[in-house]
Amino acid sequence: MKKVLLTSLILIMMRERIEANEWSLSVKGKRLVKSMNETDHIQLRCASWYGTDQKDFVVGGLDIQRAESIAYLAKNKLQLNCIRLPIAVETYIKDPILRLAAISKHAEFNGFRALDVLDAIISILGNQGLRIILDVHTLSADWCCDAYDGNGLWYNKNFTENDWLRTLSGLAQRYYQSSPQVIGIELRNEIRPSDALGNGNFLYPTWGTGYYETDWGIAAIRGAKAVHSINPSLLIIVGGIDF
Repeated sequence: MKKVLLTSLILIMMRERIEANEWSLSVKGKRLVKSMNETDHIQLRCASWYGTDQKDFVVGGLDIQRAESIAYLAKNKLQLNCIRLPIAVETYIKDPILRLAAISKHAEFNGFRALDVLDAIISILGNQGLRIILDVHTLSADWCCDAYDGNGLWYNKNFTENDWLRTLSGLAQRYYQSSPQVIGIELRNEIRPSDALGNGNFLYPTWGTGYYETDWGIAAIRGAKAVHSINPSLLIIVGGIDF
């Protein structure tokens, strides 16, 4: 069964019967199903927890309350069963030490790097029975999204396609066996026209044209292969072009 989910949105609404110890999902037609029981359809109710894609390189709110409290609220108050975690290629490639001000409610994270804290957040979410979709949201860590931010394609003047592919395969490897609650990866967020190389030349994404620099359909296949070469059980989420 192909595990490629083609959609410009993350959520596909179906009925839900989830047990916390059954993580892996597959695609059957237009529905998500449990890999262990393909007659059991799944409804994902997700929210994005921004921040690891931003300049602080860490999920937002850890200067206000602890991640355990946020995860508890997501599961028990908001009735979510899934969290989407945006991340920047820059976060993965550079893996910087975090500012203490951004994680002040977690003094134990002082001196930790971005990926160390991401590991901890994924563990905390999994402890609440929340599935996780990793979203390679941006290339350069910054606010998203418009046509002028340089983040519209899968490469830009700061990060190459190989950096993007390295991030995808690296994330797949990092959470392959240790974190079954990570059920999928969104290859990129909101592919769109972009002055990607910063030279004033706007590149317009295409689908099926065969142009290496702009054909997102072909690039997405390369991205999916990078993920599935490591972990073929992960769902692949591919957005459309032009937002």
